[in-house]
Amino acid sequence: MPRRLESSLERACRAKAEKLGILCLKLYVRGMPDRLLLNNGKIVFVEFKREGEVLRKLQVWWAMRLRERGFTVYRIDTVQEFEKILRRML
Repeated sequence: MPRRLESSLERACRAKAEKLGILCLKLYVRGMPDRLLLNNGKIVFVEFKREGEVLRKLQVWWAMRLRERGFTVYRIDTVQEFEKILRRML
């Protein structure tokens, strides 16, 4: 089975978040995680990748900086992983 494109994974996940009323904002800063999820006072950063694809150097740098400041950052490559994040945010 072909690997899901990152853009289609992101679209599917965004739709799931929005259906649950979770804000799913697109970030347009180079290297920053793709999405910022906001719900019930919780803030989570999510980087979408194709299955098996690794973070680029700048993405690793941003993830480290965010984690150092107490934020949660996920790298996901399946809708199922994203659904686990959504359950934690409800």
